[in-house]
Amino acid sequence: MSGFCTECGKPIDVVRNCPQPRCPKLSRALVSAETSSNLIRLPKARTARRLLGSGVEYFTYELILIFLNIVSPFTGGVLGFFATPFILLMVGIRDVKSGAFSIAKRVGGMRVVDYRTGQPISDLQALKRNSYYLVLIVLMVVPFTKSIPTAIFTLLMMIDIMMIIASPEGRRIGDLIAGTQVVQEKRR
Repeated sequence: MSGFCTECGKPIDVVRNCPQPRCPKLSRALVSAETSSNLIRLPKARTARRLLGSGVEYFTYELILIFLNIVSPFTGGVLGFFATPFILLMVGIRDVKSGAFSIAKRVGGMRVVDYRTGQPISDLQALKRNSYYLVLIVLMVVPFTKSIPTAIFTLLMMIDIMMIIASPEGRRIGDLIAGTQVVQEKRR
């Protein structure tokens, strides 16, 4: 019988124990993926850590952009030209490998998993999870339209924060689009 630990979300291939060291759950924590028609109930990532991590990540991106804008005139505008592609790259790959490149996931000790199986997400799911932010970042560089995508970006960020707080699973819009969930990673 195989399934997933309800405490830490790790796959369980043995009947008795979760493979995660120090996970307090025994066989009663085993949720069978094959026999259950219900979704696996994964542990929600701690809201405070998730919001703190996201704040640190956003602040880091802003500092990088400020630095690029300050230094750009001294480089003939070359660094400023790379600011948008850099942010697109950072936002685009941050959830690849279950959030391995995300500052927020590292700071908060979290990972992104498939909502239905508890398994690490695919690269396509990672891209889908942040797709609406990527589109808005691209639209921000279109001349004469910067204020509209910026306002939508801000609105979506506020909605995402409210969803993370209010949702029992802590899922935001991107999680609903990609079928993912952020869970707390157990520290060893």
